[in-house]
Amino acid sequence: MNAHFTLFLSLLALVFCSCRKFEQEKVVARAEPFAPTNLYPVERLPSYFNRVVVLPCYHTDPDTPLLDYVDDVFHQELAQERIFETIRFSTADMRRLFGSSRVSSSSDLPENFLRTLDEQTGANGVLFVDLDSYRPYRPMSLGVRAKLVDLKSGEFMWAIDETFDAGHAG
Repeated sequence: MNAHFTLFLSLLALVFCSCRKFEQEKVVARAEPFAPTNLYPVERLPSYFNRVVVLPCYHTDPDTPLLDYVDDVFHQELAQERIFETIRFSTADMRRLFGSSRVSSSSDLPENFLRTLDEQTGANGVLFVDLDSYRPYRPMSLGVRAKLVDLKSGEFMWAIDETFDAGHAG
């Protein structure tokens, strides 16, 4: 009986030591928080800057399935930050007012674009989001160019041009 008890304790110790070692091997080093390198912000947003129109995301391929859900993702993430009130502008609103459902931040804007957005929404700024590259398969990649513009002055308040690439993390 004593031999069985010793064998049982030995097996129990072996199991727990093995599992513990296996668990320790699974520990992965903590990643550093992402810090964009291609970011151009103003030092501080003006105090009056409290409402921003979020335009539908632009991609060179208007038929890409990415556009079916990416507007929701960007709007939700921006709203969670609570930096300012976000006003979602739909593709239908864009088509009705400007004749195009999406606009690129780097192309010519429709006539009176900023003034019309100001009158229609009462916002202080507009956020353009361009998706300039997208690779849905491993390693996944998404290129984002975003610009925050003051509707009254037309000045850039903030801009980023970054590629998030799972194949080149960290």
